[in-house]
Amino acid sequence: MERLSLILVAAGEGRRIGRGLRKALIPIGGKPLLLHTLDALRDIPHREETILVIHSTDRERLEADLGDALSANGVTHIVDGGKERMDSVRAGLEAVSAESSLVAIHDAARPFVQAVDLEAVVEAAALKGAAILAIPVPDTVKVEGDGRCIERTASRESLWLAQTPQVFRREIIIEAHRRLEGRVTDDAEAVERAGWEVTLVPATGPNPKITTPADLEMARRLLAAPGPSVRGE
Repeated sequence: MERLSLILVAAGEGRRIGRGLRKALIPIGGKPLLLHTLDALRDIPHREETILVIHSTDRERLEADLGDALSANGVTHIVDGGKERMDSVRAGLEAVSAESSLVAIHDAARPFVQAVDLEAVVEAAALKGAAILAIPVPDTVKVEGDGRCIERTASRESLWLAQTPQVFRREIIIEAHRRLEGRVTDDAEAVERAGWEVTLVPATGPNPKITTPADLEMARRLLAAPGPSVRGE
């Protein structure tokens, strides 16, 4: 029986939103973005624990204001993150149970992930060792040259946009981080550098990352919309 540890990364500064709060704590529809994301993740298969990685300065507020809500949403551990995202992920990995065979890493700023996609990416990782949600690049891609002029047009046929969750066999992601030198932009890149193949799982529904004020307003509209949820429920 597979056992999965979920690492939810919520330590980012959120400077581009500029609301004076880390974006995971910004309220949407009466509750923080973080709780919307936890709600979206409630059906992730095989979950045995949820490790929430936070900025150390948020701990007192989170425990006082959201402690009960976090526990009710399956959070089992709260750990302090680091300066960079990879430092925060490593802090989460250090808290992963040795009994877990799979580790899922998800951005707290993605509250719209679909239940069907959660199941698909976990199944792919269980079968192949490493998998991420992603979407094919939909637009024509231009490569910039000198003076912000187009140098060439790149083929988009093999280009994908990476999302989260990204799910790995526990021993793979731990070893990939142990070997990692330099910076990477996501955990899949660390695994790729360490020599493992990572499977692309096409996302079937919207899974945007809330990064800018426009993204935040979009999220508020979607979560307030009447009728079926954007998550396909």
